[in-house]
Amino acid sequence: HAADHALGVGGFMFYRRWSAKKKLGEQLTTHVSDARTALGAADAQHWQRAIGKASEALGLAPNDAAANAVLAEAHFAAALDLGLGRDGHVQQGKAALKAANAGSGSSSELTKAAALEQILDDQPAAAIAKLTGLAINDADAALFLGWAHEAAGKPADAVLAFDTALKLAPKREVSARLGRGRAKLALGDLEAARADFSAVLGIDKTNVAAQVGLAAAAPAADLGRREGELLALLALPDVDKTADPRALALANQLAAEDATRGGRFDAARDRFRKAAALQPGLIAPIIGLAEIDLREGKLDTAAEALAPALTPPPGTPLANLVAADIDMRRSETAKDAEVVKASLDAAGVRLKALLEPKDQFTRLTDKVRLLMLNGRWLERQPNREMDALRAYQDAANLGPGVDLEPTIAIGGLYRRLADAMQAKDPAGADDLRAKAVAALAPLDERARTDASIALSLGIAYLDNDAAKAEATLQVAVAAGMAKDRDIEARFQLSKAQRKLGKLPEALATLDAAYALDKARSDIGVELAR
Repeated sequence: HAADHALGVGGFMFYRRWSAKKKLGEQLTTHVSDARTALGAADAQHWQRAIGKASEALGLAPNDAAANAVLAEAHFAAALDLGLGRDGHVQQGKAALKAANAGSGSSSELTKAAALEQILDDQPAAAIAKLTGLAINDADAALFLGWAHEAAGKPADAVLAFDTALKLAPKREVSARLGRGRAKLALGDLEAARADFSAVLGIDKTNVAAQVGLAAAAPAADLGRREGELLALLALPDVDKTADPRALALANQLAAEDATRGGRFDAARDRFRKAAALQPGLIAPIIGLAEIDLREGKLDTAAEALAPALTPPPGTPLANLVAADIDMRRSETAKDAEVVKASLDAAGVRLKALLEPKDQFTRLTDKVRLLMLNGRWLERQPNREMDALRAYQDAANLGPGVDLEPTIAIGGLYRRLADAMQAKDPAGADDLRAKAVAALAPLDERARTDASIALSLGIAYLDNDAAKAEATLQVAVAAGMAKDRDIEARFQLSKAQRKLGKLPEALATLDAAYALDKARSDIGVELAR
């Protein structure tokens, strides 16, 4: 009987242990299943929920391979998708992936987590190889494949992957639309990019990444008011704690470019530096800061600032475009004939590399700049003035929003050719001057009825025709635009007046601008000169 009793007690204890283990296994399975469901959910917090559920599973079984794989995938995806807390997500994701790999077996989560780690470690090609097969029927894998193609600099392939992600999970569209919008933007398809970013804002009107994406895809005609909208976005309470740092970096970058275009270099420098601080390793702010030095005529400083963007050689296309501009400016300003020739030759080499193959740039402004630089270079070559005119015309033909500077260049070249021809062929010179007037007439006509065009045209005239700049900017001031644009028009008008030697008028114009906004530091700096 004692033996039977012992056996009964032992059996009961065995049953209790078996029952507890079974219950633990069921709880573990439930938590892992809930974590997997959260991975594929559509709400904004789904990565965090997946992290929470996987962590609960690991609280029951710290070495469970499936839970660790899901946890790694969720942490890595959050880092790539949201940007906030990136370093912490990456660190915890790597620890979870290491623990998952120490277990036995394999899973789609393990494969996806490994691929995401490779994207974060700047190995997108390896990630693409892992994800391509999975992405056919797996919405997460398709989304991650889009990110991998983005990281690899293949926006067309990224679009296809994001299309698949949207097809497989149409209700979970925010991440895929943001990715596809970025890819469309990289391809220069601004209308399609705006459609995706607008769709995201239709779901979440506070989405900062979509708002910045929409600003990046703004048509050229809207660039004049973009800066103010971006600065208002950056000034929102706690935006630095709630928004993707990459979106904030881009917002600062775009605002800096707009400030550079308007000649407000101190403000531009500050914003470029903020962009670099928000996203360390970003090349665009390096190029932007060099651009400011170039605009200020500090060619040696500009070349030195640009060097990191050209390393390792050959550097990015945009960096080479700015380098070609520095070479051209040096060739136009140097007094030493050897420096002039060497700089012109260097510019020619860079421009040839940028023009062949085509489509190295997606932004219209960069395409225009390349053609404009090529036109300037061609003007300096013997008997190639007509080729220069064609380059300027090609730039003007890229679109009505970017045709101001090229059209002014066409008119300027016709006038220079007329001046050179005057002594030998007065009638031919008159014909060329008539062509100059005809080229500029449509712009002048548009400026008379559209204050935004008058402002943009006036700024474009500043470099080579201060008198035309003054007259055109006076039209913009007289139109009574919105406050921020009125201030900008007055600020630019003062520059034209200063160039014409009209210092009292320039000071009066600056005073009027300062009275409208005493917080504009660039106006204060100009007044102090």
